[in-house]
Amino acid sequence: MTSKFLSIYQRNATRDIARRMPLFLKTPADRERALDICQAYRQRGIFSLFETGVPDDLVRDLHYSARVYAFHLGAVPDERRIASHSVPFFDALASRDLRAAESIARLGRNRWTDGEEFEDDYCYFRFLWGKFFLRTPPEELEEVLGRYEKILDGNYDPRFAICRAIADNDATAFDAALIDFLLAHEARYKTLGEQDSILPEEAVSEGKLCVEGLALVNAVEPLGLSSKQDYLFIPSTAREAVSMNYETERWRAPAGAA
Repeated sequence: MTSKFLSIYQRNATRDIARRMPLFLKTPADRERALDICQAYRQRGIFSLFETGVPDDLVRDLHYSARVYAFHLGAVPDERRIASHSVPFFDALASRDLRAAESIARLGRNRWTDGEEFEDDYCYFRFLWGKFFLRTPPEELEEVLGRYEKILDGNYDPRFAICRAIADNDATAFDAALIDFLLAHEARYKTLGEQDSILPEEAVSEGKLCVEGLALVNAVEPLGLSSKQDYLFIPSTAREAVSMNYETERWRAPAGAA
């Protein structure tokens, strides 16, 4: 992907955010509109990293995405908050915006919404929220993992293996599970591409940089569980320290690298 196309995609993302933002600010409870803006910010940041090799804009735009979603959650009643739709939680962790991550964890629904999400997806978010932000007692986290494992019914899920490794403080198991998770990420995007069921902007951004994987690596670093400097789809440049002023309102305007 040439720098020319990356620049075009960045400008398109900025225009998309600008087009969607006024209506979102009037109707912040609209989840789909919030998630569309989050994705545009996420992709714009990835395009910038790939074009420049510098992570500052990536971190900024992931931070903006997280703040958009936290704002959205604050505008909806509990029964309309679907835990597994909280993908921008990973944007918060990937950008090290811990305040936004905690807000999403605290506002996210702590009950499974039957008919709106798969229960294993709910358990995944519930464990991560409880482990890193809600100070959930270990015995309650074990109950979540026990339910998660029961739902899987013997099937392998690298996300469960990641959670199990975190709960056990097992660096080797975490590393192996994360590699499996990233290989599944690669396979998923390959299939989507072969089926022509993905937009090129997503294929060359989220398909090439796994923000969720980056988030997990950042989350476990203080626990001493992350060992590899480079993982598939988590470039070392995305893990570099960035000095960032995590402002609460700048996400409202899409100005930036465009």
